[in-house]
Amino acid sequence: MPPIPFKRALPQPVRTRPLVLLIEGDDSPLDLYARLIDEDLSVLTATRGDTGYALACSEEPDVVMIGGQLPDVDGSTICQRLRANPDTASIPVVMFTRPYPADLLIATLHCAIEQVRTADMSKRAAAN
Repeated sequence: MPPIPFKRALPQPVRTRPLVLLIEGDDSPLDLYARLIDEDLSVLTATRGDTGYALACSEEPDVVMIGGQLPDVDGSTICQRLRANPDTASIPVVMFTRPYPADLLIATLHCAIEQVRTADMSKRAAAN
């Protein structure tokens, strides 16, 4: 049996502000969300689920906000992957999506999502 490679943990930089990971497939609301919270929080963004999951694993954000529909996978699948990984299982997850009540209920029950927000942010952005 080959030896198991030793993985040395790199020291994480000290954070001065909470880190939020936004995973959203559409750049327009993603940019809006990032601008709205960037003054108070540090923000990482991803437009694909797999990229967002990798960032969650490597950066250990304080909260993950996931859009319901991403180009490569739906948001509840990413939530399930986060919950299944012991390193990311305790990170709070907020899912934001268009109002699809049945889908949201199922995703919430299966993923233990902390909050589900339904809103059409494009209408809010157009009003400003």
